[in-house]
Amino acid sequence: MNTSSMVEVRQHADGTTAVRMPNTVDDVVKGDCNWTAISWPDGILIVRLLTDDEVSDWKPLHASWTPDWSVHPGETLRETLHAHGLTQTAFAEKFGRPVQVINSIINGKKSITARTALDLEAALGISAEFWISLQANYNLSVARQRRATT
Repeated sequence: MNTSSMVEVRQHADGTTAVRMPNTVDDVVKGDCNWTAISWPDGILIVRLLTDDEVSDWKPLHASWTPDWSVHPGETLRETLHAHGLTQTAFAEKFGRPVQVINSIINGKKSITARTALDLEAALGISAEFWISLQANYNLSVARQRRATT
């Protein structure tokens, strides 16, 4: 297999993952499955290549499936602060907002507005679109749950 047909996956130090893939799975998955190591400046990722039979056994997730649970974006903010080693108080100071606001978001009592998403982007380096998407998906999930129970 030449390097132009390899799937490249890179785990960045900040937790994000970058993937570069060929046009089709067949460009990568040929013959017996094996293990390969992809070396990057910030570490090594071990990847198991699947056989054609293993890939054909995969069942696609049905397009109409929706979860019956919701996770407020405040939970993601809680996890992000923990990953950065920040307390709510320390983040509130950095963020320029009262700790009560941060606590209300984290506890799901306050929504992430466009302004808050822009501020989170500036403070954490995670795009405003990400935060707005989390909030929109949460709102939609809650609305679906309410509709299903009425």
